[in-house]
Amino acid sequence: MLIVTGTMNVPPEQAEAMKAAASEVAIATRAEKGCRVYAFWRSVEDPGCFRVYEEWDDGDCLKAHGKSDHIAVYRKKLAEIGAFGRDIKMFEPGVMTSL
Repeated sequence: MLIVTGTMNVPPEQAEAMKAAASEVAIATRAEKGCRVYAFWRSVEDPGCFRVYEEWDDGDCLKAHGKSDHIAVYRKKLAEIGAFGRDIKMFEPGVMTSL
């Protein structure tokens, strides 16, 4: 399993446009092979800051996701919205325990 998570920012006046773009891409992505979780959250302290969290079966599924048509559309929308400060990381979890 792979986890992708991180944050990105948009100008606060573009937060609603980002919310709409994130919702569209999340719905399409969750239908992809190997996608376990794909979701966004908006900061309660910074209205222009969004967090993405993804879980994928493997690297092949994640690579296919990156080449999908809906990701191309989403990237275009991010550019139009003026997204900046993108800090997204991918990792493979080790031993996981419940708290």
